[in-house]
Amino acid sequence: MQETHYGRPTSWAALFFFVVTIAVGCRKPEDELGLDLLPADHLLGLFETDTTTLLAYTMLDEPVRTSQLTRNVLGSYVDRQFGMLRAGIAFQVRLTSNNVGEGQNTSFLVADSLVLSLVYDGLSPVYGNLHPQEFRVHELDEVLSLDTVYKSDRVPATASGDIMFEKGQLITPRPFDGVWIGGDSLAAQLRLRLEDAVAQRFMAAWGTSELENNTNFIEFFNGLVVTVAEQSVPGKGGLLNFPLEGGSSKLTLYYRNTTVGSEDTLVYDFAINANSSRYTFVDRDLALATDPGLLNAVADSGQQKAYLQTFGGARTVIHFPHVDAYKDQGLDAIAKAELILPIAGEFLPENPPPILCFAFMKDDEGEDAALPDQQSGIGQIGGSYDAAGAVYRFNITRYFQGLVNKDIANTGLQIVTGFNGVTGNRAVIGGPEHPTTPMRLQLTFTTH
Repeated sequence: MQETHYGRPTSWAALFFFVVTIAVGCRKPEDELGLDLLPADHLLGLFETDTTTLLAYTMLDEPVRTSQLTRNVLGSYVDRQFGMLRAGIAFQVRLTSNNVGEGQNTSFLVADSLVLSLVYDGLSPVYGNLHPQEFRVHELDEVLSLDTVYKSDRVPATASGDIMFEKGQLITPRPFDGVWIGGDSLAAQLRLRLEDAVAQRFMAAWGTSELENNTNFIEFFNGLVVTVAEQSVPGKGGLLNFPLEGGSSKLTLYYRNTTVGSEDTLVYDFAINANSSRYTFVDRDLALATDPGLLNAVADSGQQKAYLQTFGGARTVIHFPHVDAYKDQGLDAIAKAELILPIAGEFLPENPPPILCFAFMKDDEGEDAALPDQQSGIGQIGGSYDAAGAVYRFNITRYFQGLVNKDIANTGLQIVTGFNGVTGNRAVIGGPEHPTTPMRLQLTFTTH
């Protein structure tokens, strides 16, 4: 091979490239994973390679925080690759005024109905399909706290069975259709009527200390838990998104004054807002997936794909087992390191990949920690989904330089979805041995 000079005599015949290899599961690199010859880059002072050995595996993730976030999620769907995911919401409702009913003659007040209205997210109301779902409402049997961090696996305590007015009814979500209520045009919303017995209990508290202030009211009525029946058919169902902190969602009591000569139809709104403690909780069943890829990946059976799912569903771990070989060959100055994660295969348009993913490393306590490339802001490291190329790209130059210099422990990268506690997105990415769209690391070294 002809010697090529980059500022100083260097024989590039000694350079090696790494055979791209996958190990799906937490295990040590195989001994036979080695090095092979690489051609030199023709650009003066630069050397590029995208054949670094990558080892990747999928692991089930830890529960994530879902309390006091910008959005809550409700619904159930079955994904052919991820199985069933079901999400419910636990939340407080609050008075919109103090001393409700004070000084009124409540003897002639009659409750008509109690309706929960949840306003859809106007930008992204659903993940999945708008198939009919069976919605269920329960009364909360605990006092939630704004100071408590609630996570996706925490099942709330409930004080009752289903308190829907019509139980077992299938309701088709209509997040793109506004509604007319009392002659007013309102934003698209899911409206759930509750049992008359609950409405009458509210009416009986009119003018009492239980409606004097929010402290008393929350003791009287802890809040609500809204869930759905789980879906069981692949491709069915969806997850509905509600920005509860916006204050448009509410619980409304419709009632009448039947006093002769003063008859009137009245309403009172109980708020769901930023002061209402609230969180999303989920459960899942991987066994309902018709594609066994995720279960096999978690079981460490050598898959060619890696998996990502929100709500603490799945994350991908990527290792770089032969970092020392570059330094041994004099390649120790990295101009750029770009990790490229392509989507593997097709996905249904109603189940798109996350719009953003994050890359973390582990700190000394084993917790997720930011990469040094994030010090200048998330825009420097990337991770946004490129729909045109169906790929995620991460600039991990500082991180990889730290690996080469041994300033950073080589414990691997943790890839997780963005917006983990407020969306239902998922993605299947190509593993290092995927036949057409493998993950890879594009390295550019300076050589003088």
